[in-house]
Amino acid sequence: MKSKDQYSQRASRRQSKRQGTGLRKAMAVCLSLSICLLPLLSACQRKEASKEKKKLQIGVTIYDNYDTFLSGYMTAFEKEISKKRAEGVEIGLFRYNAAGSQALQNEQVEEMLEKDCDVLCVNLVDRTAPSEIIDMAKKKNVPIIFFNRELVDEDLAQWNQLYYVGADAKQSGVLQGEMAAEDILSEEPVKPTPEVPLASPEDAEEVERRMAASRKQMTGAAVLGESREPVREESGEAVLGESRESLPEEKQEAVSEESSEKSQDKDGNAEEIQDFVLKKSREDLEILEREASAEDTQTSTEEGTEKKALILSPRVDKNGDGVIQYLMFEGEAGHQDAIVRTEYSVNTLMQQGIPMEKLSYAIANWSRAEAQSKMMQFYPEFQDQIELILSNNDDMALGVLDAYDKIGLPKDKRPFIYGIDGTTVGLEAVKKGNLMGTVYNDEQGQAKALFQLAYRLGTGKKAPEDEGENKKIIRLPYQKVRREDSQRLLEEKEKK
Repeated sequence: MKSKDQYSQRASRRQSKRQGTGLRKAMAVCLSLSICLLPLLSACQRKEASKEKKKLQIGVTIYDNYDTFLSGYMTAFEKEISKKRAEGVEIGLFRYNAAGSQALQNEQVEEMLEKDCDVLCVNLVDRTAPSEIIDMAKKKNVPIIFFNRELVDEDLAQWNQLYYVGADAKQSGVLQGEMAAEDILSEEPVKPTPEVPLASPEDAEEVERRMAASRKQMTGAAVLGESREPVREESGEAVLGESRESLPEEKQEAVSEESSEKSQDKDGNAEEIQDFVLKKSREDLEILEREASAEDTQTSTEEGTEKKALILSPRVDKNGDGVIQYLMFEGEAGHQDAIVRTEYSVNTLMQQGIPMEKLSYAIANWSRAEAQSKMMQFYPEFQDQIELILSNNDDMALGVLDAYDKIGLPKDKRPFIYGIDGTTVGLEAVKKGNLMGTVYNDEQGQAKALFQLAYRLGTGKKAPEDEGENKKIIRLPYQKVRREDSQRLLEEKEKK
């Protein structure tokens, strides 16, 4: 028989075995449950992460809500946001109007950062003063996209999270100048007939002064250039030019000497005036000939052909003087686009060989109302001297048209007027023939590029239709707009 201890040992081993089996089963069950729950937990995490990525807060501040181009720009930008919201993406938009105040815009940026915006879109009031905005965003590591009003290169290089979306202002000026040149120039060049240049107003005043002095000295004598008819002296003693035989011998000698002295004075003053006029004409003509000779020599050297002058269309060169008299309407002092558009539009015309004379210019701050006011001031001074008007944007060009409408000048008597931007109202004016042309600044294309970049920076991913990259600078091209192009662009704007 087995002892009691042996039974106890066997019972203990069986119990331990059962416990080990139970533990292994429990572990197996836990492992199985873990394996089953893991996909669910991962799915929840992915869902939560996806949900977080779909939340996007965008802050926008523009320099002036009343700017026509920017108004259309922001309408297009909000359409892009609406499209993305329709896909189920939650986007918050905080939009501010700086109303032309950089200090106010700085406060708006601070407020947007306090609202935890993921990305800022800033249309600077003062392109030379972005440092405070950059510093605030940099502290919170929030990227900034500047748009439409380009800051200087040194400021854009302050941080790697600064971007710009806009267009090439130089191209817009060149295209405007090209359109004006196309209208001004004829196809067949001819050699001009040399002519003596007219005396300047200063020269004319000097001639008049000397003539007045001459008339004072020659009381009763004939005016220079008129017929020298006999003039009777008030005493009735003698008549110049008549026979002196009837007078006493002493009187004859006195009259002869007096007449001789007056004749010498008169002839001396006449010769002095004529010498002055001829000298000025010769000097001006020599200058003109030297300039023409230098141009001919340069052209002959570079091209091996004789320099030929260009025919200017009489529709533009209304006074036929071979020079285009123009006015320039500039956007605002210190603005990059205004400076570049002004410079390159005029330079393009001059590079085509077109003689240009600037009558005056006005800084009208991109405003239609200001441009109208400035034009009303210009017209009494220049009137039909004005043959060409170049404007940095459509609104100012339309302000010029408003002034001419108010003056009541017929369309065929008005100068050729050109704008830039291709706003809806600008395109309508081109379509009607009131503006000779404009340069289309693709507000919708820029708005789309701005939103796509903001979406990438704010979420860290691209939209399926987005083929762009996070470039520091994105510039969209301009295009010329003539009357035949205007309807197509208007229709495209409506579709978008």
